[in-house]
Amino acid sequence: MIPVTLLDFSIEVQNSIYMVYNEFLREMNLDIQIYIQNRKMNVENYITNLKESILTQNNEKFKKFLSDYLIDIKEKLNNEKIYITKYYVILSMEQKNMNIEEIDLTFQKLNKLGCVVNRLIGKQNIEKLLYESFHKECLI
Repeated sequence: MIPVTLLDFSIEVQNSIYMVYNEFLREMNLDIQIYIQNRKMNVENYITNLKESILTQNNEKFKKFLSDYLIDIKEKLNNEKIYITKYYVILSMEQKNMNIEEIDLTFQKLNKLGCVVNRLIGKQNIEKLLYESFHKECLI
């Protein structure tokens, strides 16, 4: 899901989002859990890639622009904490009489809320999620 800062919207838009979300929760036929994963972003790779772009640039004006940008962005990144937030909606598979149509309907409702929904399928993807849950290092 993509995070939304509600305070950036007008009161009318905030109320509209709350109403849609409230409707979503009332219509849920499945047991769900929302898991939020928040990690500090590792910006070193971004800076390294930017340095490499400067070295390979042929246009001197653009090279100067990138160099100035690098100086500016380094200062800003050192002063700011940038976080990557991931949201997971976990659907319970233990509920009786549950079928794929209900899960697909839940995904459609989440899309209606403006969420980007991807299924976490496969042992490797679940292992990656669990690894990230227990290891608190910065994300790239």
